[in-house]
Amino acid sequence: MSAVLEVGHFAVVYLETGDPYGVAGHYTTEQPLVEFYDTRYRFQPVTPGSEIAGQFTGARYYASTLLERPVNFGLMLDMSVPAWTVSAGDMHQVIGWLRGQVASSPMS
Repeated sequence: MSAVLEVGHFAVVYLETGDPYGVAGHYTTEQPLVEFYDTRYRFQPVTPGSEIAGQFTGARYYASTLLERPVNFGLMLDMSVPAWTVSAGDMHQVIGWLRGQVASSPMS
C-alpha cells in the first residue's frame, strides 16, 4: 500500500512492491518506488482516492537508490525546471521517512 509525505511543495509517494503505478495504474512495481509530485499544481490525486493532488514531476526512483544517497544533499528532479529541486533539509526528511516505510513494508 502506498504512503504519502508532504514536504516543501512536493508530495512524495512511496509505492511498495506490487502496487500499481503509472498512467491509470497500468504498471505494477517490482520493487519499492518513490515518486515526486508538485503540489502547487493540483492536476491529479497523487494516489487513487487521495485528497493530496499535484503534478507528476516525472521523477520516479527505486527506493533503494534514494537510500544509498548521502542525506545531506538536495535532489534536482528535472534540470529544466529549477523549482523541481528538493532542498537538502527536505531530502533529509524524505530519507528518514523512507527508511521507516521500507522497514515497515511487509516485503522487507
